[in-house]
Amino acid sequence: AEYMGCIERAISKYDMFIGFSNEQRDLIYDEIENFIMWQLWNKIFPDNPTEEDQKLSIRMQSLQWIQPSNLEIKAEDINEEMWKIAIKELNKMELVKTPQEKLNCLIETYRIISEMLSIFSDRVEAAGADDSLPIFIYIILRACPRRIHSNLNYIQNFR
Repeated sequence: AEYMGCIERAISKYDMFIGFSNEQRDLIYDEIENFIMWQLWNKIFPDNPTEEDQKLSIRMQSLQWIQPSNLEIKAEDINEEMWKIAIKELNKMELVKTPQEKLNCLIETYRIISEMLSIFSDRVEAAGADDSLPIFIYIILRACPRRIHSNLNYIQNFR
């Protein structure tokens, strides 16, 4: 985010940061960002679902009839137990406050799907987007996150 560029430039002026590697500085910047966003969360993140959130929620609820076969998810890739874990991870976005934590929920959800495909599938080649994306869509529909638009907007604007 733009504000982090200002913070990074300000911090880099201090002598105590001269000996740090880029990786170490990135970790410091991430922690500063987390601290700032944790403090500002209740001022910049909507308390209630926005109009866009409500529209998306209604649309996702209207699509609850969709089955894995409608998204061309292969029968051998269906694993309801693992999908419950992915849904639970995605729904954690409502519980965390920083853009990085929210992004991590999305990443972890996708990682669960990818690992599930590699562990439980009989395929010889690694699963690609053709296999994982329909499952990711299905997980989002099943999870039906209340403030998906607000969360994605928050990530986009502040991460």
